[in-house]
Amino acid sequence: MQNDEFRSQTKKIFLLSVLSISCVSLFFGLVGCTPKYSFVPAESSLASLATPSSLSISPPFSQIDAGSSLSLQASGGVPPYTYSEVSGGNGILTPSHDGKSLTFYSPISPQVFVIAVTDSAGTTKTAQIVTQDPNSPKGSLGGLVTNAVNGQPLAGVSVVVHADSDAGPVAASIATDNAGHYLFSSLPAGIYYVDFSISGFASILGVPVSIIAGQMTELNESMSSILNGNQIRIVLTWTGPKPGAVQDMDGYLQMPGYSQPIFFFNKTIIGSEYKVQQDKDNEHWYGPETITINAIDPGTYVYYVANYSSPNVPTALGNSNVHINVYQGSQQIRSYDVPPGSGTAYDVFHIVNGAIVDTGNYDSNLYHMHLAL
Repeated sequence: MQNDEFRSQTKKIFLLSVLSISCVSLFFGLVGCTPKYSFVPAESSLASLATPSSLSISPPFSQIDAGSSLSLQASGGVPPYTYSEVSGGNGILTPSHDGKSLTFYSPISPQVFVIAVTDSAGTTKTAQIVTQDPNSPKGSLGGLVTNAVNGQPLAGVSVVVHADSDAGPVAASIATDNAGHYLFSSLPAGIYYVDFSISGFASILGVPVSIIAGQMTELNESMSSILNGNQIRIVLTWTGPKPGAVQDMDGYLQMPGYSQPIFFFNKTIIGSEYKVQQDKDNEHWYGPETITINAIDPGTYVYYVANYSSPNVPTALGNSNVHINVYQGSQQIRSYDVPPGSGTAYDVFHIVNGAIVDTGNYDSNLYHMHLAL
């Protein structure tokens, strides 16, 4: 009986959270000292520590050869877990003894599977598995992802490859490493669409890329931090080292009412420092070269790129995988690629009284104009 009373009393233990003593000093003694206490029941405090983390299943996206196997890991939520095949067909699911992991065995026919894990609270998460013909010709896809403003590598960027269309099934996914690199070493030949996303930056969605059997395809991106709604940012990237390409590519923005454009030698314009600036200049492959417009003036802006390091090779500009993204606020609003061709400069787009007008043509006169600056 005494033990029951003792256990009952111990369940009523309270945590002392605030202790303040208000005292009035009189001569050398203390009088009117009044302890003030605020209590929180210990049981409710301990209960909050036991709140489960969110249910998850890893990896959420995978690509494997048909006829092979893959291990999936469940965590969080309220164990135990149950597993099921939501879509696909004829896959074999073998949970581990503790139920925390699952081995998926694929049939020999290529298809897309969705595997679900459900915890005892009824919460469900899914993982997608794409199986491919192990004998199909394959290529690889890789690149570097950087911060458009300072050029530093971005680690932890989610890179998701879609098949068929920019909203098609996920073929593969990965995160960039600490140096900003990513690599998909085995993708069946074909056309894919690639998404790049990370918190605090505008996402880049649906970048088309062609995978060629036996070849490495390079796709570099430079991501813009989220802007104010009226700001526009122009980000230029290009290839890494390769023969017949441009090492030092330059972007130029001609502004209305000024004789000199914004470029590496003129990063701001006197009297307009707060309206436009070049954030980043890069002289050695990849990019980025970045220009930010903080306020648009009436008139016409002209944005063009030029081959600075090898102007005597007229085909180098079009052989350099030149890519330009335009951002406004939290959105990517335009994307451009310089096609193969001949010329030292390429007129990409204009901004006419606040509206973007696509141009897209080689114009070596722009190159000769910037030489005279």
